[in-house]
Amino acid sequence: MGRKQENELCKKIIELLEEEYKVFEKVLNLSNEKTKYIVENNLSGLIELSNQEKKEAETISKLERERQEILDALSKEKILLLPI
Repeated sequence: MGRKQENELCKKIIELLEEEYKVFEKVLNLSNEKTKYIVENNLSGLIELSNQEKKEAETISKLERERQEILDALSKEKILLLPI
């Protein structure tokens, strides 16, 4: 793996982390909305928000898997390059 490819993978990790951050912000906003719905005793709103949270959690899991795969590839490459 060349330096250019390593840089591209590092950029991809940064992009994935930025995406994760945005999704976590959405989850935080959903949580705040859920609090409002709990106070209002709005069960249908709570169910809807819970479904949205589930979708966001799945997105976070997907992004995390992608990030981990890149990190694994980078670490394997670095281990192979270490002098013995």
